[in-house]
Amino acid sequence: MTDKKTVREWLDISAKGPAEAWDGLVAEDVVIRFPYAPPPVQRELVGRDAALATMAAHWPNMAKFEWHDIEIRATDDPNLFMTTCRSETETVGGVAYCNNYVLLTRFRDGKIVEHVEWFDPMLVIEMMKTLGG
Repeated sequence: MTDKKTVREWLDISAKGPAEAWDGLVAEDVVIRFPYAPPPVQRELVGRDAALATMAAHWPNMAKFEWHDIEIRATDDPNLFMTTCRSETETVGGVAYCNNYVLLTRFRDGKIVEHVEWFDPMLVIEMMKTLGG
């Protein structure tokens, strides 16, 4: 049975790892989407290995990553959850990055098969400029 606790666990695992935690929680055919992501951020990651490689590449760059004001809501579909939250992060170089999110997370047989993350792309662009990107 999938529940809000699993969704909450996924938030931390997707943002900070560890990679080993993906095996039991994420389906091999997972699709992760960032519809508002600005270039050069990939808007769609297909498959657990590709998604994990992309997400894990960002983990060492973050000195701090915290979720706040998390509200996880069940939907009429028992396998679909909607989450609103905000992040407070800091890169290893000391650059602060904060954003607000709306997330949809879908499960199949207890594993994540889809995750869609909407956020303010202008805040991502601002951080990338500060980092020299």
